[in-house]
Amino acid sequence: MGRVNTASKQELSVIQQEVLIGTLLGDGRLESRSKRGSARLRIHHGDAQRGFLFWKYDIFENVVTKKPWRVAWHEPRTGSHSAAWFFHTKTLTRLRPFHQLFYSTGKKIVPPTIGRFLTPRALATWFMDDGCMTSTSAIINTQGFSVPQQAILQRWFREELGLETRLQKDRLTYRLWMNRANAEQLKDIIRPYVPHCMQYKITPRND
Repeated sequence: MGRVNTASKQELSVIQQEVLIGTLLGDGRLESRSKRGSARLRIHHGDAQRGFLFWKYDIFENVVTKKPWRVAWHEPRTGSHSAAWFFHTKTLTRLRPFHQLFYSTGKKIVPPTIGRFLTPRALATWFMDDGCMTSTSAIINTQGFSVPQQAILQRWFREELGLETRLQKDRLTYRLWMNRANAEQLKDIIRPYVPHCMQYKITPRND
């Protein structure tokens, strides 16, 4: 994997970089309010994915000061109750290059050079964030990225993994879709990096 040069004596470990890349393609975000360009990683997941959040916390624990916390709320309109788990890292200069990579336009994007940093572990992390498998396909919810940015990901899947994807329309946006044969190959690649609590992500749903 190409490493992001953090110009720091305390660089992120290889595993931390890989999980960070996958998380930024998925649900995680980097926040930068410092003029020095330092940033912090903020992660949250719903109650049902508590185990996944703590899996990430264990990986980043050495750059976190506060343990994950739970927030619960009530929706008066529907009468439902919801909860989510959160944690964030310290604000670190070593996260600045990642913020520059993913937020060069001010909004999170797919970097043109993302292929240099995608590894099986990064791919697994991304899929656990945004993917699901059915009995006939795999879907990755990339609706937050533009069509040209998704084309970068499609090209990487095709050229690096030999996996074909197509853009599937989802209301007014698009997401990545692959057929059963490609989904099975994807599963073989990411399976070693999927913790027990997230095995359901690579277990086909009957829908």
